Amino acid sequence: MMIAILIDSIITTKYYNDNYYYYYYYYYYYYYYYYYYFYYYYYYYYYYCCYYYYYYYYYYYYYYYYYYFYFYFYYYYYYYYYYFYYYYYYYYYYYYYYYYYYYYYYYYTVHSIGVVMLITLVSINRRDFHESGNTSTFGSESIFVFLFVSFLTNRSSVFCDTSQTILLSDHRNTSERPVCCMICWHRRAPVTAAINSNLGMVNLFN
Repeated sequence: MMIAILIDSIITTKYYNDNYYYYYYYYYYYYYYYYYYFYYYYYYYYYYCCYYYYYYYYYYYYYYYYYYFYFYFYYYYYYYYYYFYYYYYYYYYYYYYYYYYYYYYYYYTVHSIGVVMLITLVSINRRDFHESGNTSTFGSESIFVFLFVSFLTNRSSVFCDTSQTILLSDHRNTSERPVCCMICWHRRAPVTAAINSNLGMVNLFN
């Protein structure tokens, strides 16, 4: 009986040892499997995370790159647009400056010729007046014609700034005379002219 008990204890111990070894091996395989599983997925997600991170950085870099060049070309487009804008207005103002300068020179020339004609006609009228002893109206009429033509060509010869008006017969302070009053005058002229300080117009009377 003791032998039977001994054999039974040996078998039972072996069974439990085998079973324990089997379960140990099973759990070892189980944990190894899950370890491998999680390691695989960890590597998988790490790889794809790195992959997407790399492409995210890649697209972000090119987005920044294209954004930079977009801003770059937009800036130069803005620059050249305003350069063209200022160049256009520079040309515009230069053209009109040349235009007004040309017409100013034109009117100044016509007015100067008219002044010379007026002086000549007044001189002829004064000579005829003193030689014949009769009052001639040719000089007065010529002055009216000259002023009318000057009014059509250059209004500054007729209308003056009232703040600068003086008597044309006043030979004092000649530097203060208005530019528009370009009539060479003499005290003994048969026609007296004065600038009306209220209206700023030339009045002619005998």
